[in-house]
Amino acid sequence: MKPGLSDRLARLKKTQKGSSRLPDPASHHLLTGLETSHEIPISLRGGWKVLEEDLWVRERRCASPLKGFRSSSILLNEYPPLEKWMFYDTETTGLSGGAGNIAFLVGIGRQEGDEFKITQYFLRDYPGEPALLTHLKKEIEGSQLFLSYNGKSFDKPLLETRFLMNRISCRMGAQLDLLYPVRSFFRNRMPNCRLGTVEEELLGIHRTDDIPGAEIPDIWFEFLKAGNHPDLNRVMEHNDMDILSLAVLVNFLEEYLISPAGFPLFDPFALGRYLLVRQDFRALSFLQTSVDRGDLRGEVFLSLYWKRQGEWEKAVALWRHILVKRTSPFAAVELAKYLEHKKKDIPAALVLIDSLLRNHPLQNPLLKQDLHHRRARLVRKKESFIADRPSETLE
Repeated sequence: MKPGLSDRLARLKKTQKGSSRLPDPASHHLLTGLETSHEIPISLRGGWKVLEEDLWVRERRCASPLKGFRSSSILLNEYPPLEKWMFYDTETTGLSGGAGNIAFLVGIGRQEGDEFKITQYFLRDYPGEPALLTHLKKEIEGSQLFLSYNGKSFDKPLLETRFLMNRISCRMGAQLDLLYPVRSFFRNRMPNCRLGTVEEELLGIHRTDDIPGAEIPDIWFEFLKAGNHPDLNRVMEHNDMDILSLAVLVNFLEEYLISPAGFPLFDPFALGRYLLVRQDFRALSFLQTSVDRGDLRGEVFLSLYWKRQGEWEKAVALWRHILVKRTSPFAAVELAKYLEHKKKDIPAALVLIDSLLRNHPLQNPLLKQDLHHRRARLVRKKESFIADRPSETLE
């Protein structure tokens, strides 16, 4: 269980029992259960150093996943120099937002020459937060593009709230949150869009001995009590791997946008819709590919696109193509609308609606009600048309 305010107050009362004085600063460890030593525990491997009294840091370099990076100019029109990018990820005391939620571990990734440098700032105890934020501010001020996975909705607001509460002026700039393009391109090709799933399904990365993110906050709270935790190193490796995966992922996404057809999870409808908004010339071709593959999403989306554009021949051809293959309430209703309002062919529109009501079991009561309403209107129009015709002259 996470130590809450009541736990801290209880410890404070025990400390004060038998003494009328408040504990002096040297006894701060009594409030948190920490030992007075600030030494880095042996279980925490990999070059950690004491940066400030309650702040530790680790730096490591590896071969850069961004080597040979190419831009499609679709995710971003123009990228700043690679050295001005800042990949970031946080591990926090809670998985939801709130003013009491803090980041106890912040990972930063940067391109330096031909290498990729990962810096991790670890908060040993609460009093070290201003120092952590001060160092983080320097990282932010030297950056022009901030890359994350769900950082736009979670990490960025969290950090900016902590800056504000510590009276440190710092705002992050342009964001490239890679969760959003992943969702746009692959949400129907994967079980979910969590970073671990993306690594497995898209990047071919298979973590070993990784720790579930839901367990990480409890590990830090246990560390506060004991000054150590057997799984603390796994938390650090989890964060380190998240940062490295972001660099691999942005490179993957740009290569996918440049030449998508060769990728195994290629979704022509999802990509076509995404590119259409961005006025990419390939969009309609990808949407047509989805139609050719029998993707119902592509059929609906592309036919309505042609309708909005006033390209009625293309829209009608697509609706008729759908109805040749199968009974489709969508295509039948859209074609009936066209026949009624554009061609003024009331009998043909009525035949379509009657056929749909007769041959297709409708589970949606609203759709069924709409069809009966539409049929009644078509019947009235047909009867009115017949009544208005001049009677034939007998000879």
